[in-house]
Amino acid sequence: MLAIDFGTLFGPKPGSSRPGLVHTPEPVRVVGNLPYHITSDILLRLFSFRQAFDTVVIMVQKEVADRLAAAPGSRDYGLLSATAQLYAKVGKTVYASTRAFVPPPKVQSSVVRLTMTPRLDSLHVPEEEFINFLKLSFGQKRKTLWTI
Repeated sequence: MLAIDFGTLFGPKPGSSRPGLVHTPEPVRVVGNLPYHITSDILLRLFSFRQAFDTVVIMVQKEVADRLAAAPGSRDYGLLSATAQLYAKVGKTVYASTRAFVPPPKVQSSVVRLTMTPRLDSLHVPEEEFINFLKLSFGQKRKTLWTI
């Protein structure tokens, strides 16, 4: 997942640049059970190619699902929450009981639906600079940016 060249995978195909042919790829739906130890890396990669995706439905560790869906100001809200909500509408859909797996895992899981609806245009911010700002803002968990 981290090594796939999505630009080549979903981009124009050989011969599609001939006169009269127009390549208009349809958005792809992603469904999967992500390896929990690289969930954030995979999500950030999917967000960077968001124009190729319509909906992402994934199983993640319950704590990650809670962070993805966390509201601003809540204890679980952080860089992952802000980034996910910048690029998608996040909806937790299903809790997966540990009893649903053989052997039962030591962690709980949830299925999350991400509907790609980037907010960059409505925020009128340059993407790279804003992501860097988020990384700096959430870099130190217990620090306050501003107190009024």
